[in-house]
Amino acid sequence: MHSSIDAYSNQRAKQHWMVDGDRNTELFHQVANRSRKFNDIHKIEVDGEPFIDAVAVKNAIVHYYEDLYQEDQPSRPFLDGIPFPSMSLDEARDLEKVFIEDEIWNAITELGNEKAPRTVSI
Repeated sequence: MHSSIDAYSNQRAKQHWMVDGDRNTELFHQVANRSRKFNDIHKIEVDGEPFIDAVAVKNAIVHYYEDLYQEDQPSRPFLDGIPFPSMSLDEARDLEKVFIEDEIWNAITELGNEKAPRTVSI
């Protein structure tokens, strides 16, 4: 928690910087460095295990969120009990193919008046 002196110092620093601009860089840098030190994470505890050095802290945070968002079984949406099928590996590879200008032009011309284009197998 910041004390009222810290809040007053921050307000004064902002006022000085607005009035003096770059002439007051020393005070500006002192305030910025103090804020940076306040925001740093020096140690962290994950599942009861402490991590102290910077690399260990970073790795602990990364691994925590990797584990948090990892799926044991992929979830599929359901609509009134109807499962949506998964995409096959070949279908996924088709999404990465380069478009050919003729394919795009054919798809546009097949639209007609508000019609959906037919499915084209490539």
